[in-house]
Amino acid sequence: MSMLLRRTRPAQLPLFACLHPKPQTSPSWAALSTDVQQKMVQLLAQLLRHHCTRCRAAGAAKEVANE
Repeated sequence: MSMLLRRTRPAQLPLFACLHPKPQTSPSWAALSTDVQQKMVQLLAQLLRHHCTRCRAAGAAKEVANE
C-alpha cells in the first residue's frame, strides 16, 4: 500500500495588499437618512420587478420550446 504524501501549501506573500485595501463596513439601515432609505426601497422594488419580468419571459420561452 502506497503512502500519500501531503504537501503543505506555501504562504502567499501580500504583494498587492497595499493596492486593494479592505473595504469599510456598510452603514446600518437606521443610520441612513429617510431620503436615502426611500430611494433604496424604490430602486430595490424596480430591480425586483425587472427580475420577475425576465423570469416570466424565460418561463414562457421554455413552455413554447417544450410544445
